[in-house]
Amino acid sequence: MGPWSHGGWIRTKGAKLGDTSFGFPTAAYYQKNIELAFFKHHLKGGPDPKLPEALVFETGANRWRELSAWPPKVKKRTWYLAQGGALSRTKPTHKKAVGDSWVSDPAKPVPYSMTFATPMAKPYMGEDQRFAAYRPDVMVYRSAPLEEDVTFAGPIKVRLWVSTTRSAADFIVKVIDETPGRRRSKGKPDAKGGQQLMVRSDVMRGRFRKGFDKAVPFEPNKPSEVSFELLDVLHTFKRGHRIVVHVQSSWFPLVDRNPQKFVANIYKAKKSDFVKAIHTLYRSDRYASRIEVGEL
Repeated sequence: MGPWSHGGWIRTKGAKLGDTSFGFPTAAYYQKNIELAFFKHHLKGGPDPKLPEALVFETGANRWRELSAWPPKVKKRTWYLAQGGALSRTKPTHKKAVGDSWVSDPAKPVPYSMTFATPMAKPYMGEDQRFAAYRPDVMVYRSAPLEEDVTFAGPIKVRLWVSTTRSAADFIVKVIDETPGRRRSKGKPDAKGGQQLMVRSDVMRGRFRKGFDKAVPFEPNKPSEVSFELLDVLHTFKRGHRIVVHVQSSWFPLVDRNPQKFVANIYKAKKSDFVKAIHTLYRSDRYASRIEVGEL
């Protein structure tokens, strides 16, 4: 098995994906110093490149990092979705089941990209997510500006407490790196100030929240846990940046629309099955919605 990379998107010409920049030709470095050296050694008897157990590209810090194991040894940290759109390390203390609610309309789903393309908008993973943050059906939770660098390493566990006025729902979670606002020398706003770049994202179809072997409807207005895991990551949120979490119920057409009325087979849902619903995400002591991460 050959060497592999993890943690960031890599392009041969190196500079940009959407509005991101790695600062140097990451793919060229990988091809020359890692991939070519690996195959020269194993196929042609060349010198041993002595690669580490895990050689991972650390996005945010924009560097290759040598690690003795993957996932590496980390400190377990929890970030709570809190009142007022905050993302906090402090667990909510509300005794009542308070939360944030939004109207989810299958006729007006949240798009996955601002680019209309068939079959898929290739740069959507590097696209500024502010286009979604402005929508009333996307819940946004932002940390305070970081006082020091924070590095996420390994999988990100999502644990949401939610309810719906209907019997079916999807929940999409995005973990995002928000750049600080800056001003140029002439006082004009920097176009990249406040930019929201997606680090990891995924969806959980609520009917499978208790296991993929059996579909289970939601009981209307009853809090229910929806937990899933985002793919591994190695990303550093730099000092001054914010960690941001988006929660939404549609991601069209990357994810097909949920009718929000429980049916035996979504792919056979009738037009009349597609109904509006009010979803609520809870942020209380008992129902503490959060993400659980490993930090280096």
